[in-house]
Amino acid sequence: MYALSRFSRQFSAAAAASVFLFAGLSPASGDELRRRGMVGVMLAPVPQPEGAEGEAPKGALIQSVVPGGAAEKAGLKGGDIVIRIGETDLAAVPDFMTGMRKYFAGDKVPFTVKRGEEVIKVEITPIERPRETSTEYDVIYEHVEVNGLKLRSYITRPKAEGKRPAFLIIPSPTPSPVELGPQMANHPYKKLIDGLTKAGFVTMRVDRIGVGDSEGGNPNDTTLAMDGDTFRSAAKKLRTYDYVDPDRVFIYAMGMGSAITPLAAADSGVRGVALYGSTIARAPSVSLSEALNRMWTLHNPDDEKIDANTKLLAQYVALCEKGEKPGEAMNKCKGLREALSPFGPQGDDNVLGIPLKYFMDIAGMDYAKAWGRVSADVLALWGEADYQANRGDTEFIAEAVNKGGAGKAVFKSVPQCDHVCNKADDPEDSFLSGYGAGEFNPVIIETLAAWVEKAGNKKA
Repeated sequence: MYALSRFSRQFSAAAAASVFLFAGLSPASGDELRRRGMVGVMLAPVPQPEGAEGEAPKGALIQSVVPGGAAEKAGLKGGDIVIRIGETDLAAVPDFMTGMRKYFAGDKVPFTVKRGEEVIKVEITPIERPRETSTEYDVIYEHVEVNGLKLRSYITRPKAEGKRPAFLIIPSPTPSPVELGPQMANHPYKKLIDGLTKAGFVTMRVDRIGVGDSEGGNPNDTTLAMDGDTFRSAAKKLRTYDYVDPDRVFIYAMGMGSAITPLAAADSGVRGVALYGSTIARAPSVSLSEALNRMWTLHNPDDEKIDANTKLLAQYVALCEKGEKPGEAMNKCKGLREALSPFGPQGDDNVLGIPLKYFMDIAGMDYAKAWGRVSADVLALWGEADYQANRGDTEFIAEAVNKGGAGKAVFKSVPQCDHVCNKADDPEDSFLSGYGAGEFNPVIIETLAAWVEKAGNKKA
C-alpha cells in the first residue's frame, strides 16, 4: 500500500535515495519513450524555524547530494532549499517532482535555490539513471501505450530460445518507478524477478502513469480505473511478443496490487491470476483495522490501548469512506495521529498513505462482484509470517471467484514466508527483522511454477 506499508516506504526511499528525480536521454533501441535521469539529491520538507508557528516554509530542503551527481557538479549543497524549477514554484517536496516532469536527462534545468539569506540560480544537467541489467537473462526496456500515453515497461527474458510462459507483475501502486537498477540488487522485488526468470518465465513490470519514464501527470491523480487500464493493456501487449506463449500469460499481484487485479484481468486473455499478500478486498474499515491492530500488537502489546486505537481507526476510515477530508477526519479521532506515528507521518490529504481519490475508488468498489467475474484460474496465497496482509482478504478473494462460478480459485497458506516473500518464522520475526534484507524464500517460485504447469496445460 502507499504509505501504510513499511516495505512500500523502504522501496520508495531506496529508489529515491539514489536518483531523486528523473529526467530522459536517448531511448533504448526500438523504444520511442524518452529516458528520465538523476538529479542526485536527498530531499526533505523544509523545517519550521524554532518557535515559529503557522504554515510550513515553502520549498524542498536538500539534505544531501550524491557524490559525483548532477546536483553536486552544479554546486548544490546539503542545506540548500530549492524554491523554483524552471517555471514551477515549489511549495513542498512533491512540487520538486512536478517541476522535473518537464525535463529529460541531458536537458539544462534551471534551479532557483535559497542558501541562507541568499537566492542563487544554477543550471543542472540530469544524467541518465543506471539501467537494470543481468548476466543471467535479458532485460528489455519497452513501453505500453495506454489511452494515448506511453508507459515504461521492463521485461526480463530467459536466454533459452522458444516461447515461454510469462508473468505480468502488479505490485502495490506507488509513485516510484519499479525499475531495479544496480542499487536495488538486494531488494525483494529483484529476488522475485531473478527467481521467476531463472525458472524459465518471462516477466513484465510497468511504471504507472506519470512515474519515472512514463508519460502523464501527477501519479497521485491516477484513478483505480486508470491503473486497471494500464495493466490490462500490459497483459495484452505481453501476449504479442514472439518469445511469449500467448496461452500461458499470467498475472502475479502483490499487496495492494490485488485492488487493481480484477480490473486488469477482465478481457485481457490471461490464463490465470496469482495473488500474494493481498491487502484490499473486503471493506477498507475492516481490512485496515485488522492490519493496524496486528502492527500495534507487535509494536507495543498493550491490549487496552490497542482496542481503543483500533476503534478510532475504524471511525476514521468510516469517515473517509463517506468523503470527509482525511485531515479533518483525523482531527475528530483524538489520539489516532500519535498512535499511527510509528508507521510514518500521516498526511492530511491521504488515508494511511493512500491518496483520497484512490481510496474512495477502492471504498466504492464491489470486490465480491468484481472477483466473481474473473474467469481465469486464481491462486490466492497468504504467507503465515505476513503481519501486514490479512488472511481474511485472501480467503475472501478465493471465495468470491468460486461463488461467481466463472473461474476456479484455490487458497493456500505459505509457511515461513513474510509480506515480501522473505523467510521468517512468524509475523513477530518478520516485524523485528524489518523484512527489508532477509533471505528470499524460494517456495514462492516453486509454488507458482507448479501452479503454472498445471493451469498452463489447459488452453484459455
